[in-house]
Amino acid sequence: MKKLFSIILCLLLVLVIASPAMANYGRDPKTDEIGYVNAGSTSYDKAISGKPAYMYAVTVFATAANSYVNIYDTTTTPASPNQPKVEVGEATQYGSRRVVFDPPIRMTSGIYADVTSGAAVVEYR
Repeated sequence: MKKLFSIILCLLLVLVIASPAMANYGRDPKTDEIGYVNAGSTSYDKAISGKPAYMYAVTVFATAANSYVNIYDTTTTPASPNQPKVEVGEATQYGSRRVVFDPPIRMTSGIYADVTSGAAVVEYR
């Protein structure tokens, strides 16, 4: 009888301790928590972020040979003499290339993607 009582008591303690941990399971993540980033995708020239950000990665998906994306530190179409902050390209049609920046690149104005013959995904925060 004592063993049965101690087993039931242990199960109740485990359930009481585990219930607060289960309360947060499946909750939507907060955007200010570490580890979460925004992602913007485009297949044409477009402003990805309209405010300062840190860029974590760029992925290019090629729809033709020699596809590339130029990333500029601006929110509008860059002037022709501007140099891109990052250029990522893929030479093979239907191939992809991902470049991760560690530490992330600081974009002081915003993020503008100039895409040629493909699509791009920019991860930022």
